[in-house]
Amino acid sequence: METAKKPSLELIKRKPDLPYKIIIPVEVEKKIRLLCTHISQVEWSGVLFYQVEGAFNDKDNPLTIKCVDIFQMDKGTGGYTEFNVSPDIVSYMIDHPELLSEDVFQGLIHSHNNMATFFSGTDTGTLSQEGEDMAHFVSLIVNNAGTYSAAVTRRYKAKQQVKEEFTYPTWKEGEVTGTDEFEAEEEYLEWFPLEIQKETVPVDEVEKEMLARMKEIDAEKAKKAYTPGATYGLSLIHISEPTRQAEISYAVFCLKKKI
Repeated sequence: METAKKPSLELIKRKPDLPYKIIIPVEVEKKIRLLCTHISQVEWSGVLFYQVEGAFNDKDNPLTIKCVDIFQMDKGTGGYTEFNVSPDIVSYMIDHPELLSEDVFQGLIHSHNNMATFFSGTDTGTLSQEGEDMAHFVSLIVNNAGTYSAAVTRRYKAKQQVKEEFTYPTWKEGEVTGTDEFEAEEEYLEWFPLEIQKETVPVDEVEKEMLARMKEIDAEKAKKAYTPGATYGLSLIHISEPTRQAEISYAVFCLKKKI
């Protein structure tokens, strides 16, 4: 992502009172699995296109993020990936007009390759940086094993009426007491973990054919294995010579199944 100013809002992790979730449809999951398979030893990142249903604090219709598409932007190192916004994103959206809808938003997807998925210091730093510049920022972390983590941010402003009692010493050992009323305002950046809901990727015909061939090979190997009750023959491999210490000899045979 592009270098930005140092975040000014405090980032606070919140535990959702409602089941906020992110849905990964089959077509998006296929793309994620493809990238994790072919870029397995280093991290990769890109744009996450998504839509929103429900809302924060709506008990009847809690917040749901639905992934629409992903677009790879970077192939990084074993422990880091980043990218800058480029015209490539616009070109991809033009080629996929459904992404130009005002109901489609952009977030971040990146991989942890062989590591577990979690929001590291770098990842929460990205939440702070990107979350300050937009109403909500969505981040999805994936890995080769297929375990994911996701989060959404919210810029939250709170106002409250404060009634404060005060005391302070004054001249001639006196003391002044009283009350003071004022309005306090505070703004900070919250982030909420999202429950992951993945749709199962169906096995296509090519995969079925490959799995069938694997089973055939396993079956052929099983036929060549030792079978109780079958007829076997002995093949002589080696006969030892007697030694001075032990005046005996031995023979080594190979047991072969007769087919």
